[in-house]
Amino acid sequence: MEADPTHSFNEKLSQWIASQGFWFQLRHSVSGGGGWSMTFFHLFRLGLRVLIVAAVAAVIAGIYLMKRTGGEAFVEKMEEEMARGLSAEEVTVLHFGRSRSEAAIKRLGVVGGDASFFHSLDAEHIRFRMGLFDGMAGRWQGGALKAKSLKVVLRAGADNPQQLESMGKAFHRDWPDFSFSAIDSERTDVSWGYSARTAGRIEGSHMEAIRTPGAWRLAFKGGTLSQNWLRKLAIEELIVECRPGRIVVTEGRLRCGSGTVVIESLAIHTGENPRVEGRMKWDQADLRNLLPESAQDYVEGRISGDVAIAGSTNSQEGVALDGRIVLDGRSMVVLRDELHLLKALSEVDVFRAYRKVEFDSGSFRLRSAAGELELSSVDMTAGELLTLQGGMKIRQPTPEETREAIGVNTAPDFGAVFDPAQGMPEGGKKSDDVARSMREAARVAAGKRGFETKGGGEQAVFDRMEQDQMREDLAKEARAREIRNLRYEGAFRVTLEGDAFDKAERLRSSYPKDPQTGRIPLDVPIRGTIYDLTLNQAGDLLRQKSQR
Repeated sequence: MEADPTHSFNEKLSQWIASQGFWFQLRHSVSGGGGWSMTFFHLFRLGLRVLIVAAVAAVIAGIYLMKRTGGEAFVEKMEEEMARGLSAEEVTVLHFGRSRSEAAIKRLGVVGGDASFFHSLDAEHIRFRMGLFDGMAGRWQGGALKAKSLKVVLRAGADNPQQLESMGKAFHRDWPDFSFSAIDSERTDVSWGYSARTAGRIEGSHMEAIRTPGAWRLAFKGGTLSQNWLRKLAIEELIVECRPGRIVVTEGRLRCGSGTVVIESLAIHTGENPRVEGRMKWDQADLRNLLPESAQDYVEGRISGDVAIAGSTNSQEGVALDGRIVLDGRSMVVLRDELHLLKALSEVDVFRAYRKVEFDSGSFRLRSAAGELELSSVDMTAGELLTLQGGMKIRQPTPEETREAIGVNTAPDFGAVFDPAQGMPEGGKKSDDVARSMREAARVAAGKRGFETKGGGEQAVFDRMEQDQMREDLAKEARAREIRNLRYEGAFRVTLEGDAFDKAERLRSSYPKDPQTGRIPLDVPIRGTIYDLTLNQAGDLLRQKSQR
């Protein structure tokens, strides 16, 4: 009977001791209240509790670390940091996630601010290194940023010295909380220029941008480069070093048809109006990449020469190319009988054909700027068949000439469509209406591509980029119309062999031989579009041939 109360008392005592905490229990055990066996028992029980608590805490922390990057708060913080680092007006990150120590962004859209070195930036499928604790404390070591595609529209220059200084800081900034060693983009599009006529671009090139002390080294391979009348030159290798106040092309090898274009020196001195200076060497460069597309049926060939590069990306003239072209047998210019005068000469000269006139000796000066191309000091010879001296300019049509060409009273203002800030196109919709239509079309296009939104605001940046792309497409269409209606102005003197008109008495008397050279000179005025050049003169030759 006495054992039961004693046992009950001992159980209550043990429970009370257990409720007093670890250190009381340990002192009780060591002082003789249970011996070393009881002490080890308490230590084991405490260790088990600590282990369970630690395991639960680890699981909770792990779940938090795994889930934290999927929340809106993390993405919004990332967007804020990017906007601050790039001095951007707006940043949108679509579909951010982390897997196997690597972060991924499906699409990144950035609208540049007043202090940004770009107008817009659009990148897709970006990957970089990310550990579990990155973004929480310390500096995030992102390694190389890899992207499937990257599109950047660069600013042509700054409005004032303060803006220029801010743009330079944004480009060369060392981010305190995030570091990366390089940017690798599989398909890169970079465009620049004051206007559509003076713009240049790199398209579809693989770019590797490596950060070096105080500079960026950009290496492009593949894709094409266009500037002025140089269109889609294939990039073999283009290396650009960007330092504060100066951008230098240290190596540039391009393919132009079967020929080459080598950039021997090119430097851009950054400023409110960035100054460009340099030289390039053309070696049998294909004329198809150098002349207006509308002229390709009329002229072909390969040319060589040293060309100077000068101007500014932030001016109406843009970057100008100026060089003397020498024909040496390997290089030549070929005129085809799509030109009305050559076709007429084949009719009146029964001894010779002018279907293809190959000028294989001589030279001329070529200059292009502000959307215009000028040929001067032309002095070329096609053997004994024909000589050509003079010059001409290829320019954009005036609004009146455009109205006349398309047969309407009012010419569309393509510039206002390209830049709605210019105002309302004459006789067309208001720019706000155009922009509104573009926004609707952009939303439809975005929906077709499956872009998701967060409450409707996330898509705004990409809507704007869609509008910009549509404006660019419209500008390209307008540019194509301009090229088809380019105006040619100038005058040439052509000389033919002395017996060219022997079978046409009227022509022989109208165009006598030069007594000193024994050749027949023809003064050829150049005026109009490529399609009607020399048409009147060719018609006059054929009429006189038919007259007796």
